[in-house]
Amino acid sequence: MNIVFITNAYTRTAVPYIKKLLDVRSKDICGVILLDPVSFSRILRKIGKLGLGHVLKRAAERIRSALSAGIRRKRKENEIFESVEELQSVYGFRVCKVKSLRSEAAMRRLKNMSPDLIFVCTLSEIVSPEILALPPLGVINIHAGLLPQYRGPASNFWVLYNRERKTGVTFHYMSDKPDRGDIIAQRELEIEITDTEESLDRKLSLLGAEEICPLAQKIENGTIERKIQDEDLATYFPQPEYDKRLELKKRLLEKNG
Repeated sequence: MNIVFITNAYTRTAVPYIKKLLDVRSKDICGVILLDPVSFSRILRKIGKLGLGHVLKRAAERIRSALSAGIRRKRKENEIFESVEELQSVYGFRVCKVKSLRSEAAMRRLKNMSPDLIFVCTLSEIVSPEILALPPLGVINIHAGLLPQYRGPASNFWVLYNRERKTGVTFHYMSDKPDRGDIIAQRELEIEITDTEESLDRKLSLLGAEEICPLAQKIENGTIERKIQDEDLATYFPQPEYDKRLELKKRLLEKNG
């Protein structure tokens, strides 16, 4: 079975999932597509919405990931990789960067990989119907949050902002409407008083990575069970505005000293 993974460039979220697939089903991984739509206007929009500090922090993470990816060395089994590029520098799998998934270059590369199954995680772009129809076994999204609640791109922020006691990770088939396809697996996680967006991201990635290979096997065998999302329970949260981020940051600082 040919498996393709699609995620944003420089993300850490997807790394545990890809590493688990490489460790268990390396012969099935035919490539990783990295979405990297960097532009000056996009950066300005992010600064206006998220604040300069948040954008600079993400930029520093990108620089650190790029530098570490250039150092090829033997890794310990439990050592943490900071980016897909760094993981690739050690494991040597195929990686393709694209500016947009809707470009002809992206579709050409995807078709050349002949995927039977696609996993998607942490994307800044909606997946097109053409991609959804490409793999015969479907496209699976990995969402940080317990769907149908906390749909949207920033669930780790909002569960903390809303003082939730638990969150989780959801695997679901993708449809033409974001975060609305049939659920095939969920894992719950208790939120600790010291948790931040970053700590939840790390914990959920490691938790979800334990599910990805068993799910791939069930999908390949045709034994996967699907659960339709209950729209009466659904909630959606957009990217938080700058003032909301400042409010949560202040609250966490006061709580954790």
